[in-house]
Amino acid sequence: MPLMTGAPNLVAVPDPATFKILPWAKRTGFILCDEYFQNGQAMPFSSRGILRQSLVELHQRGLEHIVGLEVEWYLAKLLDPMLAIANVGTSGKPGEPAKVSAVEHSFQYLLESHNPEIHDLLRVLAENLVEMGLPLRSVENEGGAGQFEFTFDPIPALQAADTMMIFRMATKQICRQQGYIASFMCRPGLQGSSSNGWHLHQSLVDQSTGENAFMSANSKSLMSDLGKHFVGGLLKHANAATVFTTPTINGYKRFRSYSLAPDRAGWGLENRGAMIRLYHVR
Repeated sequence: MPLMTGAPNLVAVPDPATFKILPWAKRTGFILCDEYFQNGQAMPFSSRGILRQSLVELHQRGLEHIVGLEVEWYLAKLLDPMLAIANVGTSGKPGEPAKVSAVEHSFQYLLESHNPEIHDLLRVLAENLVEMGLPLRSVENEGGAGQFEFTFDPIPALQAADTMMIFRMATKQICRQQGYIASFMCRPGLQGSSSNGWHLHQSLVDQSTGENAFMSANSKSLMSDLGKHFVGGLLKHANAATVFTTPTINGYKRFRSYSLAPDRAGWGLENRGAMIRLYHVR
């Protein structure tokens, strides 16, 4: 694009509705911005701008996109950040990874006996997230040693996207401040670790009635026609969309047959092994 020739400066326009005071950083504020070229034209590669425009088109059809976040991540105790000059690396040559230790033992899913081992840090993290206004719903111990899952209330799509960005930033900063490292890497290089997943619970709501537009009025039908078309669109564009949903080589390592990260585009009713899992909540 001519407007991008010469690596010019962009204009970052703050969104006042996103301004927050960071509770874990003294005298520090945070605000999300939208990107524009210097002539005022919207930056076409701004993911926030693309989502907003898509939502405008959806609203014109009388629909609201609701998203519930379910995010897995790993926590490790920092032993040595490996910041000696000989270890930091250069451009194109990564430095030495930090030395860490696990924060809990064994490979157990939702085992309550692990909670006291890391309760204090999770409490600090949860309190800061809530103070930031994030709609935190639950904190769970996942399968891997030091793996956790945080879920958030279903909220409008743009708010959910902003919540994910703020949650990841806040988690990394708060954990590092407390002497830990948080990683959202799909398949981290930790012994015995399972992969991190990020599940998006999606629905469309009729703005005039508040009803779930995916629900079928006919008890003999699994979904409404709109719901079927929504799923069909996800399946049709699944391969091409992977360049955005999985932008790293590490992410592709998570795609394995007969796993919770399926290696094919498909759907299933209450099937955790399918790319798209349909389920009803009445």
